[in-house]
Amino acid sequence: MLSYMHYLNIGKNDSYDSRLADVIFICKDYNLSDTVNICQLQKDAILIADSMYEIPSEGGSLDFKVQTNVEVNALVSNSWIVQRDSRSRGLVERTLCFDILPSEDTSNDCEGTITLSNKEKTVSQTIVIKQSKKLSVTIEGDKATIELGSDANVIRQVILRLLSQGIKAFVVKGDSNTLQLGTDNPFYNWSL
Repeated sequence: MLSYMHYLNIGKNDSYDSRLADVIFICKDYNLSDTVNICQLQKDAILIADSMYEIPSEGGSLDFKVQTNVEVNALVSNSWIVQRDSRSRGLVERTLCFDILPSEDTSNDCEGTITLSNKEKTVSQTIVIKQSKKLSVTIEGDKATIELGSDANVIRQVILRLLSQGIKAFVVKGDSNTLQLGTDNPFYNWSL
């Protein structure tokens, strides 16, 4: 019986899939063969489309797609970000779902993070969540009074939400200079 040593150089697997190969050793003199199965694991990955989301002060749902070939753990930095369920394996696209609770802070915008990682924490992605401060809105009958001090898009969203609730008149209070600035004016280039 003879013994031989064989060395195989296996290239790096940069793909997101594991790969298989068979190496067949053949001895033609004795009509013998043996097969060695080689399985090379995939490159672990967590891929996300956006790394930052802006959420209005009233909160809401945040669902985003993640492409991954590892089990994903999500760690949130603040209690106002709450994960809802969803799961799977292989490079698949899955949707992670979070509820963003309403902001009660009328002075400051909020910022938090969601960190996605594999179990070993060798691969991770961090997503920044920015939430607008709560707008001061007073409703009397079918009239709403809104205090300026937030992004124009947030004010538009609040007005549209209030319109859908039957509010017909709006009073916007705040610094008159803010209303004169085109891009900061919530009514600049906008019609209902």
